[in-house]
Amino acid sequence: MKKSKENYYNHFFQSNLKNIRNIWKGIKSITSNSATDLFVLQSIYSNGTLTSDSEGIADAFNDYFCNVAKDIQSSIRFSFKSFQDYLKNIFQKTFFISPIDSIEISDIISHLSSDKSHGLEFLQKFCICLKTKYLIF
Repeated sequence: MKKSKENYYNHFFQSNLKNIRNIWKGIKSITSNSATDLFVLQSIYSNGTLTSDSEGIADAFNDYFCNVAKDIQSSIRFSFKSFQDYLKNIFQKTFFISPIDSIEISDIISHLSSDKSHGLEFLQKFCICLKTKYLIF
């Protein structure tokens, strides 16, 4: 069944290579979430026991997802290596953004054009100038 489905879709996509509409229809039919594709879990094997009641299945999933991070963390080996030890091609060029001070901010605000909007939500210069002492801290 699986092989015939695979062959069908291979042939379908090969024959529709130039028809984007049919390609998307094919993708949609593969990824369809229709009610007929719905899978209901009847039982689950957890902690050495087979559980088939809905509450037990829910508890098994809850236990798994609550502990998955802890289980992964416990399987990670501690290393004294730095992240730089794993980098193959280290990028040699860097950049530096120099810090600014309140005088520089005040100077920039005072040179804003008064006939244009600036800042978030198109605040005009006079609004920014009124709030300058609050913007600079």
